[in-house]
Amino acid sequence: MDSDHAIQVYATRAVTDPDTLTYEQAMANMEERGQWRIAAQNEITQLVENHTWEEVPLTSAHTKVLPVTWVFKRKRTADGTIKKYKGRLCVVRGDLGTEEHNAGKTDTHAPVAALPTVRLFLVFCLSLGWFTYSIDFNNAFVQSKLAQPVWIHLPRGFMSKNTTRMCLKLKRSLYGLSVAPLVVYCDDCGIGCKNPNDAEQLIQDLTDKGFNLTREGTFTEFLGIKFEKDKDNGTTTLTQKRLIDKTLAAADMTDCNPNYIPASTNALGLDPDGTSMTETWNYRSIVGMLQYLAGNTTHPDISYAVSQVAKFSNAPKKSHTTAIKTILRYLKRTAACGIIMKPTTSFEINCYVDADFGGLFRADPDSEPTSARSRAGYIIQLNGCLLIWKSQLHTQITICTQEAEYQALATAMRVVIPLRQQLAKVLSHVIAEPREPPTLIRATVFEDNN
Repeated sequence: MDSDHAIQVYATRAVTDPDTLTYEQAMANMEERGQWRIAAQNEITQLVENHTWEEVPLTSAHTKVLPVTWVFKRKRTADGTIKKYKGRLCVVRGDLGTEEHNAGKTDTHAPVAALPTVRLFLVFCLSLGWFTYSIDFNNAFVQSKLAQPVWIHLPRGFMSKNTTRMCLKLKRSLYGLSVAPLVVYCDDCGIGCKNPNDAEQLIQDLTDKGFNLTREGTFTEFLGIKFEKDKDNGTTTLTQKRLIDKTLAAADMTDCNPNYIPASTNALGLDPDGTSMTETWNYRSIVGMLQYLAGNTTHPDISYAVSQVAKFSNAPKKSHTTAIKTILRYLKRTAACGIIMKPTTSFEINCYVDADFGGLFRADPDSEPTSARSRAGYIIQLNGCLLIWKSQLHTQITICTQEAEYQALATAMRVVIPLRQQLAKVLSHVIAEPREPPTLIRATVFEDNN
């Protein structure tokens, strides 16, 4: 596969995000072409300074020479303002490297921080009155060395000074390689401390050790989530208006009428005889955006509604797209709302659990296994702040209300118990004189029909 064909392959799989551009799109943009060229040059300069590769003759490659492509992106703040223009050099289909290079490697996941961990970090800092800072490690994927070299083609837009055909021998990881996420260092990083001088010293120590990082001020946003502090009442509100606006635009509902509720009171069923979806927007893409809002970030209030529409991504009907539109109209009204945090200092866990026994009965055909399943839902608070939530169908069929409630309780306790254990360990390190032994962290579970 030559590099031009590789770029075409990437283009066919590209997302519809208007802020993410291919090489052709970036260079065709006359108003911003200069910004994209600077972004590409900065990327190459940082990679060279990091000793990511060495230029070698193409004939010296021991394995297949992999193609590379450019991915350009406008990085924005949570309110939509362009923060910077970013160019990223990526290996195309790096997971299809040689058998020798991939031998014995079955893990190709990307380790990332779960959003509850970010909320936990915020609750800790707010409860203890700590200062917060945000830093960004530049080119995090190239901070670590590869166990075995990989050969790639020269980046598009850059030429070798040599007359012979050349390629690049990678010595450090690069975006797109199957092993890159397994050896990568952290990227975005939040720092919390009692004394701001400690944070300054940590940042300086990291810089002295050769880490190329950018200070981004206080921890006011993360992954598109905006943290708005109200000093008068001591609250911090987590909002994500930009993603909501983006989701509405993707479904052609920017100017839709707002709604007060996210779902009908009736369960959403398979609707086998219903009319097929006629909308032109991508059902799965919209569901993915809604799942991110509902399950990870700032809108637990749509968890149940999103869980329902997500089941029908294979062959959605008109009734399912109508349900999505109901969610979107609700988000239109609540776009500026979010999770409000005003933690206490007691470090206590409260969990609220409930079950809906046989909620899909008669909503789906009797032949469908889901028609007899119950639903579990729970929320977990730390110091009075919402930390974790879930709404999901049971994996097993229950035969009575009591069994459904017990199964929901067991599901929630699988989260509460390890959370309590981890909090005890963390508190033993961050609090010099805890009010009580860490092993006595109080965890109260409230279950319907006790």
